Amino acid sequence: MAGSPGRMSYHLNQIGVSSTHFYEKDYPGDLRGKMTMRSFHFTGASESIELLEHYLSEANVVHVHNYISAALVVLINKVFGGKKLIFHVHSPLREGPLFADVSRVMDLEFTDYYVVAQYQPRHYQEYTPICNIVPSVNELNPVVEKLNRDALSVIYSPAQTRKGGRWNQKTSKTLMLVLENEVIKGAVRLKAPSKMHEAQLLAYRQLFDVTIDEIVTGAFHQISLEGLSAGNIVVNNTDFFSFEMLKVAIRSIENPPFYLMSEADCAQKIKFLALLKDSEVEERKQESREYFKRYLMPSRLASLLVENYER
Repeated sequence: MAGSPGRMSYHLNQIGVSSTHFYEKDYPGDLRGKMTMRSFHFTGASESIELLEHYLSEANVVHVHNYISAALVVLINKVFGGKKLIFHVHSPLREGPLFADVSRVMDLEFTDYYVVAQYQPRHYQEYTPICNIVPSVNELNPVVEKLNRDALSVIYSPAQTRKGGRWNQKTSKTLMLVLENEVIKGAVRLKAPSKMHEAQLLAYRQLFDVTIDEIVTGAFHQISLEGLSAGNIVVNNTDFFSFEMLKVAIRSIENPPFYLMSEADCAQKIKFLALLKDSEVEERKQESREYFKRYLMPSRLASLLVENYER
């Protein structure tokens, strides 16, 4: 994997832990190169093998995300002499890209098992839930707040448009029709941005009032965390279990201030948001900022990751 593991590695370094991220495959299409600025590409060339062998020989922990090739398995078994070999799954069962628990088919003796703390823990109930780390606006020059808005500004940018999955579907025709209708009325300003580097997207997200994740599965995704960081009202349809697994991972008793919405009530709830006074919009946005600062700052989540490594 390219994005989330590289971000974890970067923020471990920021708190004084020596960490290096290697990836085999980048995101396809317009996302290629957007998430790998701080990572090393393992190509299988002799130089790439030599570099990875060096880091493996020095490592105390090897943290494997989702799936790796047989060539990498061979290198880990050959060189790694540390105590912790961790498998960390980011995908659901019975759906792409993994479909099954692939930790069982990799020839590695894992000592710990982690799962992304969103919807995935219901599939991997014995795994430790770990929250994804997303950038903080503190790493950027914060965007100055816009006052006297003439319409509710909404950013809707699903990470992918895969259809038919129970858990990885992220689009809704019903919601799009509702949003387009509100745009025609002048109540909503809607933007679906092109793919861009995550820091640029976070800065751009701050220009908006609302981030919409997805409302069809009962899950939330990384977009929701990014929306909290940007100080947006975050829309999704998170269910009880997804809330609870996030709170376990970040050691909180507070639900994040998500604005819950389904296909059945999205017309009513989008209209409600559009009719809020500017002061009410700002109050809800401030709740997002404060929750992120209390529980989701990269340095805090990196420290929690280290605590899991040390258990």
